[in-house]
Formats: sequence, C-alpha cells, structure tokens
Amino acid sequence: MTEDDFLKAISIVDRYKAINEIYQDILLFTDYGKNLYKVNAEQKVVFLITRLESEVYNGGIDQYFYNSSGEYSHETLNALKLINAPITLKILEKAISYWPNSTVPKETSIRREELLDTVEKKAESEWEKLTKAYWDDEENLFEKLFQFILDNSIKFY
Repeated sequence: MTEDDFLKAISIVDRYKAINEIYQDILLFTDYGKNLYKVNAEQKVVFLITRLESEVYNGGIDQYFYNSSGEYSHETLNALKLINAPITLKILEKAISYWPNSTVPKETSIRREELLDTVEKKAESEWEKLTKAYWDDEENLFEKLFQFILDNSIKFY
C-alpha cells in the first residue's frame, strides 16, 4: 500500500470501510492470508482482527473456528492485547477454553474434525452466548483497531 493509498483509506468517514480498504490490500499482498510472512506485525493485527470480526458477525464463533480463520486463534489473542480490547479478548479466551488443552489446532482438517466430533457438542450453548456478547461490541472493537492503525500509520505503507 502506498502512502497515498493509506491516506485515502483512513480518510474514509466510515471506519469499517476504511479498515476494509487496508484489509483488502493486505489480503491481496498475502495471497488471501496464505503468505502472512510478507506483512509486518501491525498489518497482521489488522488481518487477524478483521478476520475474527467478519467470521463472528457472519456466522458466530463456531464459524470462526470452522473456517480458515480459526487457525489464527492464538495469534488473534495477542492482536487483541495489542489494540487493548480486553472484553473481546476474554470472549475469545473463553471460546478457546472449550478446546482440548485450550489449544485450537492450526491444521484445518484436524480442527474441523475436533470441532464437529467433540468441541461443538460441549461448547455450543456457551458459544452462542459468547457470540451474542461479541455482537454487543461493548468496547467498539473496530474503533480500537482504527486507533491502532492511526497510532502505527507509518507501518501501513
């Protein structure tokens, strides 16, 4: 992303659209997340939190874990700490606690098998509550993410 592209993106009044512009650039640069090593730590934070946000709002916490985004669960915890999002951090930590040893497998096929065979059965009702708590967005997650982007603006171009 060039500096001009970045400045154009953050000038968009709608924060979701502004973040999405930056996220789309990261997606393209990383071949849709397959090559995250290509981005710096700050750009990875945007990728991780935007993935969490889109999955949970689209289908809930169970969808987040089922889809490829779930492989980044533990990294997303760190991203939430970096943007100072303690409410969302607790929600994700609680959701992860239903996995054996509180460890979400990175490998998609293993994660899906565990999810469908054991985890979802014991976590389903709690994950529904956690999804609703997430949707309440008490801490305004994207505002925190947007502020993080502004505070680290030089890292995005």
